[in-house]
Amino acid sequence: MTSDRILAESRNYRVISSFETVSLVFCSNGRKIDIGDFYGEPQGAFIDKNERFVAMYGCGLILYFLHEPFDEYCYDFPSPQWFEAGRNEPIMWVDNAVQTDDDNLRLTLENGDAVNICFSDKLPKIF
Repeated sequence: MTSDRILAESRNYRVISSFETVSLVFCSNGRKIDIGDFYGEPQGAFIDKNERFVAMYGCGLILYFLHEPFDEYCYDFPSPQWFEAGRNEPIMWVDNAVQTDDDNLRLTLENGDAVNICFSDKLPKIF
């Protein structure tokens, strides 16, 4: 039997994982939706300080955007509700992720390399 593991919390949301599935719980009403699926368990997650997105990482990265319609995540299916990187070839194993400012994330990969993601445009860019 698996139990839920809390990955992140904010004023309005809680992010939990149960084995390979990551879910978003709305604090206001307890509604729960699946927002990610990982090969192996997710390494971690955080909620953007402005509650614009959830960043989940492990085998790659999923950014789930916190706005209507709050579609449930579907593996290997493109959607404006989420952004994925490093989940298919080439796979990127992410050990840690931090928000460096409002528009930038820094990922630390298992080999020690750093990857930056910028949100200054509508679509995230990796560099």
